[in-house]
Amino acid sequence: MGLSYKVSDVLGVFGGVRYVFANNSFNGFFRNLVINPEHPVGNPAGGFIKATNFFENIGDLTYSETTADKELNTLQYLWGITPIIGLHFSPSEELNVSLRFEYETRLKLTNETIIDETKAFPVLEKSETDFPATISLGATYKILRDLTLAISGNYFFDRQANYGRIKTRTAFPELTPVFFKNSEIIDRNYFELALGFEYEIDDDIFFSAGFLRGQSGVNSNFQTDFNHHLSSNSFGLGTSYALNRNVKFNVGAMITIFDKNEKSIKYGENIEGDILFTERYSRSSAVFAIGLDVNIDR
Repeated sequence: MGLSYKVSDVLGVFGGVRYVFANNSFNGFFRNLVINPEHPVGNPAGGFIKATNFFENIGDLTYSETTADKELNTLQYLWGITPIIGLHFSPSEELNVSLRFEYETRLKLTNETIIDETKAFPVLEKSETDFPATISLGATYKILRDLTLAISGNYFFDRQANYGRIKTRTAFPELTPVFFKNSEIIDRNYFELALGFEYEIDDDIFFSAGFLRGQSGVNSNFQTDFNHHLSSNSFGLGTSYALNRNVKFNVGAMITIFDKNEKSIKYGENIEGDILFTERYSRSSAVFAIGLDVNIDR
């Protein structure tokens, strides 16, 4: 929700707020986790063995309990308000430039836990999950009568926000979280750069294409199998068709390819030294959208 004001023929300003809310639901289990390390005491043959049995055999009761069968049923919720200010500058019919700043949104995620054998979601525990302040700059320029170029950039002040990344939990008071400092998990702020164009085939048909690069600044301390952040490249295509003066039909598609990442994790020790595993992070996504624009003023 917001208000805009026309200062002059070339300058406009905006102020508003965004209501932010979220609900996360985790309901599941893991059972019969098996591994196949070769170990003179824990697993001499090197075949697959239940992880909990392996760690019990080598005397590591902590990881034996960690890898035992677990069930989880919890709901997390949060809400907050984001103030937004903006500026629009249009010195000519061909050029439009806009600048937007979103303030940091302080958020706390609250657990409503029913079953938590993982001991990762204590009942009613609150954790910081802020939205960082963001500054965005965008511009469009009409290169030709039928061709418009668009560029934009978004910069996120991640290092100033609080993401509530848990480093460990204390034994007393029971399961009290100890959090990472931002400087320990974020090396650089995240940013995005985008480039696109729109081509007017005729008065009724438009075609558009674009590219966006998202550059992550987190380090390996931030990454977990449960929640991780990866740099990415996104490619989009779209088209629109004006059915008549008041109705326009839109179709678009986008694919995102994420950079792969990995880190080594220590899961215990044996007589030969540390037991290390490699956790690998990768993903991809695809989006398809259909829309309808209706103008009721004409």
